[in-house]
Amino acid sequence: MKKDLMAEHKKRFGCDKPIVGCLHLRALPGTPMWDRNYSIEEHIDDLKREAHILMDLGLSRERIAQEKINGYHKEVLSDLACAAAIMSGKADVALGAAYTLGQFPDLNFIPLQEVHLELVFDKKYLDYPAFKIIPEIIQSEVFKAEIASIYACDASQTGEYCS
Repeated sequence: MKKDLMAEHKKRFGCDKPIVGCLHLRALPGTPMWDRNYSIEEHIDDLKREAHILMDLGLSRERIAQEKINGYHKEVLSDLACAAAIMSGKADVALGAAYTLGQFPDLNFIPLQEVHLELVFDKKYLDYPAFKIIPEIIQSEVFKAEIASIYACDASQTGEYCS
Protein backbone atom coordinates (compact mmCIF):
# COMPACT_ATOMS: atom_id res chain seq x y z
CA MET A 1 0.00 0.00 0.00
CA LYS A 2 1.54 3.29 -1.12
CA LYS A 3 1.27 6.14 1.37
CA ASP A 4 0.09 9.54 0.26
CA LEU A 5 2.91 11.50 1.89
CA MET A 6 1.46 14.91 1.05
CA ALA A 7 -1.88 14.01 2.63
CA GLU A 8 -0.07 12.66 5.69
CA HIS A 9 2.05 15.81 5.79
CA LYS A 10 -1.02 18.08 5.59
CA LYS A 11 -2.83 16.07 8.27
CA ARG A 12 0.14 16.29 10.63
CA PHE A 13 0.87 20.00 10.18
CA GLY A 14 -2.59 21.28 9.30
CA CYS A 15 -1.39 23.21 6.25
CA ASP A 16 0.22 22.74 2.83
CA LYS A 17 3.51 24.51 3.58
CA PRO A 18 4.53 24.29 7.23
CA ILE A 19 7.60 26.03 8.52
CA VAL A 20 10.09 23.28 9.32
CA GLY A 21 13.56 23.92 10.69
CA CYS A 22 16.63 21.78 11.18
CA LEU A 23 19.24 22.47 13.83
CA HIS A 24 22.79 21.36 13.17
CA LEU A 25 24.66 19.50 15.89
CA ARG A 26 28.41 19.43 15.95
CA ALA A 27 30.14 16.14 16.66
CA LEU A 28 29.27 14.92 20.15
CA PRO A 29 31.55 13.36 22.79
CA GLY A 30 32.62 9.88 21.77
CA THR A 31 32.35 10.52 18.04
CA PRO A 32 35.43 10.80 15.81
CA MET A 33 35.14 14.52 15.00
CA TRP A 34 34.37 15.63 18.57
CA ASP A 35 36.21 18.83 19.55
CA ARG A 36 37.16 18.62 23.24
CA ASN A 37 37.55 22.41 23.33
CA TYR A 38 33.90 22.97 22.37
CA SER A 39 31.86 22.79 25.58
CA ILE A 40 28.30 21.51 25.86
CA GLU A 41 27.31 25.01 27.00
CA GLU A 42 28.69 26.47 23.75
CA HIS A 43 26.84 23.74 21.84
CA ILE A 44 23.54 24.63 23.53
CA ASP A 45 24.10 28.36 22.95
CA ASP A 46 24.79 27.72 19.24
CA LEU A 47 21.63 25.60 18.94
CA LYS A 48 19.56 28.31 20.63
CA ARG A 49 20.93 30.97 18.27
CA GLU A 50 20.19 28.77 15.26
CA ALA A 51 16.66 28.02 16.50
CA HIS A 52 15.97 31.74 16.94
CA ILE A 53 17.27 32.47 13.43
CA LEU A 54 14.99 29.79 11.98
CA MET A 55 11.99 31.04 13.96
CA ASP A 56 12.68 34.63 12.90
CA LEU A 57 12.97 33.60 9.23
CA GLY A 58 9.79 31.53 9.42
CA LEU A 59 7.84 34.35 11.04
CA SER A 60 9.21 36.82 8.51
CA ARG A 61 8.20 34.51 5.64
CA GLU A 62 4.66 34.39 7.01
CA ARG A 63 4.69 38.15 7.72
CA ILE A 64 4.14 37.66 11.45
CA ALA A 65 5.79 40.23 13.70
CA GLN A 66 7.70 38.81 16.67
CA GLU A 67 6.07 41.46 18.85
CA LYS A 68 2.68 39.90 18.13
CA ILE A 69 3.72 36.67 19.88
CA ASN A 70 3.48 37.01 23.62
CA GLY A 71 6.65 35.63 25.24
CA TYR A 72 8.59 35.19 21.98
CA HIS A 73 11.89 36.41 23.44
CA LYS A 74 11.45 34.77 26.85
CA GLU A 75 13.55 31.73 27.79
CA VAL A 76 12.74 29.44 30.68
CA LEU A 77 14.73 26.59 32.17
CA SER A 78 12.27 23.70 32.24
CA ASP A 79 9.28 22.14 30.52
CA LEU A 80 7.20 22.87 33.60
CA ALA A 81 8.16 26.56 33.37
CA CYS A 82 7.04 26.55 29.70
CA ALA A 83 3.62 25.24 30.65
CA ALA A 84 3.34 27.65 33.57
CA ALA A 85 4.21 30.60 31.30
CA ILE A 86 1.37 29.69 28.95
CA MET A 87 -1.13 29.12 31.77
CA SER A 88 -0.24 32.47 33.35
CA GLY A 89 -0.54 34.33 30.04
CA LYS A 90 3.18 35.19 29.89
CA ALA A 91 3.54 33.26 26.62
CA ASP A 92 1.27 32.13 23.79
CA VAL A 93 3.20 28.99 22.78
CA ALA A 94 6.27 27.10 23.99
CA LEU A 95 8.44 24.12 23.18
CA GLY A 96 8.38 21.58 25.98
CA ALA A 97 7.76 17.97 26.88
CA ALA A 98 4.17 16.71 26.84
CA TYR A 99 4.51 14.98 30.23
CA THR A 100 4.04 18.38 31.91
CA LEU A 101 0.50 18.51 30.53
CA GLY A 102 -0.61 16.09 33.21
CA GLN A 103 -0.19 18.99 35.63
CA PHE A 104 -1.89 21.45 33.24
CA PRO A 105 -5.00 19.72 31.85
CA ASP A 106 -6.22 22.92 30.14
CA LEU A 107 -3.22 22.94 27.77
CA ASN A 108 -2.94 21.12 24.47
CA PHE A 109 0.11 20.16 22.43
CA ILE A 110 1.22 19.23 18.94
CA PRO A 111 3.81 16.42 19.04
CA LEU A 112 7.04 17.38 17.29
CA GLN A 113 9.11 14.28 17.97
CA GLU A 114 9.59 11.37 20.35
CA VAL A 115 12.34 11.64 22.91
CA HIS A 116 14.17 8.62 24.26
CA LEU A 117 15.83 8.84 27.63
CA GLU A 118 18.51 6.42 28.71
CA LEU A 119 20.30 5.79 31.97
CA VAL A 120 23.93 5.98 30.88
CA PHE A 121 26.86 4.76 32.94
CA ASP A 122 30.21 3.03 32.58
CA LYS A 123 29.86 -0.78 32.33
CA LYS A 124 32.52 -1.23 35.01
CA TYR A 125 29.99 -0.04 37.59
CA LEU A 126 27.69 -2.99 36.94
CA ASP A 127 29.79 -4.97 39.43
CA TYR A 128 29.18 -2.46 42.23
CA PRO A 129 26.47 -3.57 44.71
CA ALA A 130 24.46 -0.35 44.32
CA PHE A 131 24.35 -0.75 40.53
CA LYS A 132 23.44 -4.46 40.58
CA ILE A 133 19.93 -3.63 41.78
CA ILE A 134 19.27 -0.90 39.19
CA PRO A 135 18.40 -3.25 36.28
CA GLU A 136 16.10 -5.24 38.57
CA ILE A 137 14.25 -2.08 39.61
CA ILE A 138 14.02 -0.64 36.09
CA GLN A 139 12.80 -3.93 34.61
CA SER A 140 10.14 -4.42 37.30
CA GLU A 141 6.49 -4.13 36.32
CA VAL A 142 5.95 -1.66 39.19
CA PHE A 143 8.60 0.72 37.80
CA LYS A 144 7.31 0.37 34.23
CA ALA A 145 3.75 1.07 35.39
CA GLU A 146 4.95 4.20 37.19
CA ILE A 147 6.72 5.46 34.05
CA ALA A 148 3.70 4.61 31.88
CA SER A 149 1.43 6.57 34.24
CA ILE A 150 3.29 9.80 33.43
CA TYR A 151 1.41 11.67 30.71
CA ALA A 152 2.77 10.94 27.21
CA CYS A 153 5.45 8.49 28.41
CA ASP A 154 5.89 5.11 26.75
CA ALA A 155 7.49 2.46 28.96
CA SER A 156 7.38 -0.35 26.39
CA GLN A 157 11.19 -0.43 26.04
CA THR A 158 12.01 0.42 29.65
CA GLY A 159 14.76 -1.78 31.02
CA GLU A 160 16.14 -2.96 27.68
CA TYR A 161 19.92 -2.76 27.36
CA CYS A 162 21.53 -0.82 24.52
CA SER A 163 25.26 -1.26 24.56
